[in-house]
Amino acid sequence: MSTITNHPTPDHASSPYRKPQLEQICLNLAAQASAYAKFMNNNDILRRLRYAFNFTDVQVSKIIAHVGAEVQPAQVAGWLQREGHKDYQALTDVDLCQFLDGLIIERRGPRPDGTVPEALSQLSRNEILKKLRIALNLREEGMLTVFEQAEFVVTKAELGSFFRKYGHRHYADCPEQVLRKFIAGLGHVPS
Repeated sequence: MSTITNHPTPDHASSPYRKPQLEQICLNLAAQASAYAKFMNNNDILRRLRYAFNFTDVQVSKIIAHVGAEVQPAQVAGWLQREGHKDYQALTDVDLCQFLDGLIIERRGPRPDGTVPEALSQLSRNEILKKLRIALNLREEGMLTVFEQAEFVVTKAELGSFFRKYGHRHYADCPEQVLRKFIAGLGHVPS
């Protein structure tokens, strides 16, 4: 014959994680998650690239001048402000594309025929990653090294899918996190 021992039930009121505290912890975690879930806009991308390359406002305006566009350092300063700041100016896809094309010319020199690329009216994260790869003259191994610097793992297959032509069966949209980590890794790679 077995005996059943009744163990006292735990008193949840004396537990260090009472229901109101658990709710508050969940709310705090949700707030932190939503802060990270905000999408990166063009201004954020330019701000991160400026930090990664340690460019000044004047250098950014000179880079854009390589494609024939004239931008004053004060306008660059407005692009670098956070949303809600009184001097904030939204950075368009065309403006970001001009910066990236100018960066290609700055780093690799002008095209042999001397033409300047036409700025894209819509810029995807895949295009941004592609233009950065061209500007920095990176091959697959070089890009993987940049991701390693950001402590982020991307496989060769994933990386290749970001550079496929849209519509190709192995094409994949570049996730925002991949672009964010690549830019972060650029800040850690020795020049």
